[in-house]
Amino acid sequence: MHAQGVEGDWYETSASSASGTTCPDCDQSFDKQTMRRHLRRHLPGQRPFKCWMCGFDSLRKDSLRSHCLRKHDMAEEAFKEAQRTGARKKEERRANVI
Repeated sequence: MHAQGVEGDWYETSASSASGTTCPDCDQSFDKQTMRRHLRRHLPGQRPFKCWMCGFDSLRKDSLRSHCLRKHDMAEEAFKEAQRTGARKKEERRANVI
């Protein structure tokens, strides 16, 4: 069985466990969706979610959300608005490149 990594590389996995596939790097077992997320842990530089206030980076968006709510005393709605603003800016940059 194969699982596609974050960068599009293919990782060999085995279906030896009842819970799904086994990570080739650490032998932990995951279901298909969790395995995709887990594989990022083994790839250097794969922390796509960055805090715009302090530079904290994370593998997962929910970790960034928790960080912002705890460390910056940000309200849930303020976090969502910041995410929407960031997404709009990213779209504008893409439009300017094309």
